[in-house]
Amino acid sequence: MRRPPVKLLLLTLCLLAADQLSKIVVSQRLKLGDFVQVLPFFRLQRVQNQGIAFGMMNERGALIIAVSGAIVLVLVAAALIMRNDRRLLWPMALLVAGSAGNLIDRVLNGGVTDFLQVPHWPAFNLADSYIVIGVGLLALRLIFWPKPPASEERENVEPPP
Repeated sequence: MRRPPVKLLLLTLCLLAADQLSKIVVSQRLKLGDFVQVLPFFRLQRVQNQGIAFGMMNERGALIIAVSGAIVLVLVAAALIMRNDRRLLWPMALLVAGSAGNLIDRVLNGGVTDFLQVPHWPAFNLADSYIVIGVGLLALRLIFWPKPPASEERENVEPPP
C-alpha cells in the first residue's frame, strides 16, 4: 500500500498559506505603488502584475490562468508520483505552492500582488521565490543525484498481493 503524501501536503499548504497571508497583509497596509524602505537595498512596494515574468503578456489574463492551471495540475501529479523520493519533497512543495499561490491571485484579483523590491529587478513575491528556489533545488537534485539509492528504489516497488 502506498503511503499518503502527508509531509508533502503539509509543507505545500504551509508555504501556500505564508504566500497568501503575506499578500493579504501587504494589500491591507500598502496602496498600489506605495512602499516602505526596509534596508538601503530592499523595500516593500505593492505592485499588481497582470502579466507573467517581468510583466510580459499583460493583456492575456485568461490564457495565463489556463496555462497556470494546467501547470499546477502537472506539478501536483508529478509531486504525487515522486513523493517517495525524500530529496524531492522541498523542490516539489515549493513548485506547487508557488505556482498555486500566483494562480490563486490571478483568479481572485486579476493579477499577482508583488511586493519584494531590490534594486535593478522587478518586484516579486514569496510565490515567485518559491518557484525559483524549487527549480534550483530540482536542478541540483537531477545533476548531483540522478538516481535514487537502491534502498529508495526498493521502497517504491509495490509488494506482491
